[in-house]
Amino acid sequence: MDIVVVADGRRLVAVEVKLSGKADDGVLQLQRYMEAMAYPVGMLVIGRELLLLRRDFRSGTVEQVGRYDTSGIALLDPSIPAATPRDGAFAFEARVQRWLESLRDGETAATLKEPLRSAIAEWVLPELDRGEVRATGPRPLARVG
Repeated sequence: MDIVVVADGRRLVAVEVKLSGKADDGVLQLQRYMEAMAYPVGMLVIGRELLLLRRDFRSGTVEQVGRYDTSGIALLDPSIPAATPRDGAFAFEARVQRWLESLRDGETAATLKEPLRSAIAEWVLPELDRGEVRATGPRPLARVG
């Protein structure tokens, strides 16, 4: 995982970020991680798509809640140029993290288009309000753009 939302030792949201690739591969990876680590909500940001997943604790399964287009959200634009492909991946992760922090701080949720706005309000904002957004690993500070 690239980003997590945690609070008081509780796991709230797991976020996987990819500049490109097949969504199905990312969903499978995220589902396995959510099951293994007991995250109730998962988010996959891949290119210009955002997929939300939730864990049903009664059945133990992780289901996809929805798939949303992120076109028009500047921080989630995967085409912003970077010095190298690796820099691009780090920079995209950093922008996704800043976007999540801006949602938590109330700066951008109202500007989202439906149905993404409703999905974020139902599944992600309650967890962001309770927790802290953290990167799961180091990023080169000079290159996150």
